Amino acid sequence: MKPVGTEFAIDSTGFSTSTYSRWFDHKWGKERSEANWVKAHAIVGTKTHIVTTVEATPNESADSLQLPTLLAQTAQHFNDKELSTDKAYSSKRNLEAIEAVAGTGYILYKSNTVPPFGAVNGEIVPMDNSAGHGCTITSLSTVSHS
Repeated sequence: MKPVGTEFAIDSTGFSTSTYSRWFDHKWGKERSEANWVKAHAIVGTKTHIVTTVEATPNESADSLQLPTLLAQTAQHFNDKELSTDKAYSSKRNLEAIEAVAGTGYILYKSNTVPPFGAVNGEIVPMDNSAGHGCTITSLSTVSHS
C-alpha cells in the first residue's frame, strides 16, 4: 500500500453511547444528565480517503498526545510525506514525530506561538524535510534547517 497515498490528515471525533451519567447539581438544585461518549482519533488519506489508523479513547483524552503513535502506525504501511493538523496538535513532540518519518507537517500554530520565519499567527507553515534536509526543532518558536 506504500505507493497509494502520501498526503494525510489527523483529527478526532466523538461517538455517543447509549448510557448516561446522572448527578444532582447542588448549585442549581436539580438533577442533570448527559450522554456518555468516546473519542476516536484517526489519520486519513486526504486524496484516497483511506483510514490508515484509528484509536478510541475516553472523551477527555487530549488530541495532541495521540499523534506520535498513530503516525508511527501509519508509516509502517504508507509513505507519510505530508500531514495536516489543526491547532490541537501544535507541539514540539508532534513536530519531532513528523520529522522522524521524514514528512512535512502542516500545523496551524496556536495564538501564543511565535511561528518560524516571520509567518503570521494562524498561517500554515510547513516543516520541510524534503531532499534529506532535516529540521532541527529547538523550540516551538524556532525551526532551523540543517
